[in-house]
Amino acid sequence: CAFIICCQCCKGNPAALIRIIGKISISIAICHNLVYRIEFPLLAMKKYLLLLFSNMSLILLAQEPGNNQSAWGFALGMETQTLGIESLDRHKPMESLVSSGQNQLGMTMGINYRKIIWRGLAFEPGLFFSYNRNKVNFSPGSQERFQFVDIELPLHLSVTNQKSGTFPVRGKILFGARTSWNFFQNPAEKLRFLPERLGLDLGLGVAIHCDKWIIYPEVVYSHGINNIHDFTGTEYDYFVGQAVRDKLAFRLLFERNK
Repeated sequence: CAFIICCQCCKGNPAALIRIIGKISISIAICHNLVYRIEFPLLAMKKYLLLLFSNMSLILLAQEPGNNQSAWGFALGMETQTLGIESLDRHKPMESLVSSGQNQLGMTMGINYRKIIWRGLAFEPGLFFSYNRNKVNFSPGSQERFQFVDIELPLHLSVTNQKSGTFPVRGKILFGARTSWNFFQNPAEKLRFLPERLGLDLGLGVAIHCDKWIIYPEVVYSHGINNIHDFTGTEYDYFVGQAVRDKLAFRLLFERNK
């Protein structure tokens, strides 16, 4: 795919092709160095981030001037959140003093802007509101509910395959990052969480062209990359290391068909 993109952009010019390949190689090397300097909880995540950043640099370097098509849209959907809590006590996982409880279904809604950069490549920022609830188990025998009312700013790049004939459905993939802030004040006697969250996003979907609308059914996974455990000396702070919030959203995005 990389070779095909480069050849299309260079239009048969060998010198231009060599220059683009050289830039891509340098960008991948830089991304490799940056990613492996960051300490993530799981070693496997470094490989996924390297692959993500490398592909982003490839697409951006290989792009050519495109049209100025842009559109606003709105999205509605369901969302679930996993609260990952690292236990520092020496008990078995099922007997830890602090553990994440059952996930509960939440919701997400917001507005989205799509700006086409080159052919099927588009820049998609947005402003979203989401609501999630998670239960946290505290031993012995207590449980508290934590609520997350977030204002989110996702910054995504999306790739949609070009229209072929009259078939109205096209595949779509999106990736990028988001930042969010929780405005809900949770109980802080036993454990506190920071309001800010950073995430890396990956999504799959389709574009369905109707008469006046384009509907995008999408599945978006957001991996939390910052530790939200706020160490303030509460009762269970010394038994908890890191805590992260991972999200999975099923949403419908509606956009006017120009």
